[in-house]
Amino acid sequence: MGTHLGLTKTTNNNRQTIRPTSTSQGVQLLVYQPLGTTNNERVYVYNGDQKSPLPGKRGLAKTTRVASSVTTTNAKHATLTLTTTKYTYQNQLAKVLFAIPGTKLATTQQVAHFTVPKSWLVLSSKQATRLKQAAANPTN
Repeated sequence: MGTHLGLTKTTNNNRQTIRPTSTSQGVQLLVYQPLGTTNNERVYVYNGDQKSPLPGKRGLAKTTRVASSVTTTNAKHATLTLTTTKYTYQNQLAKVLFAIPGTKLATTQQVAHFTVPKSWLVLSSKQATRLKQAAANPTN
């Protein structure tokens, strides 16, 4: 099982346009929640594309907990590129020889890369809460 006989790694890139989690006084936000104490892992919350082919998923907040990175660019729209690497059978013969009924092939790696415009802010959930409170107070 450890040598993955008859299997090869394949990579699939899925790119989609995303919308901000919320808009606070004209500032668009991408919000994350750090996991643990080291802040190495984060859960990002974002809204999917309105033109999603899945009608039940349109406009719902989604989260991802994979290796991730954020890049700020001059682009007009924010995008998420999800790169998934998983094992697949090398050919039909390998599938017949090595497939075990009822098992799924393992995903080895997922990487989420967010590309956001410079007009967006990437904030932690605590920072977003403080921003909301500050915007609600007229003296600020």
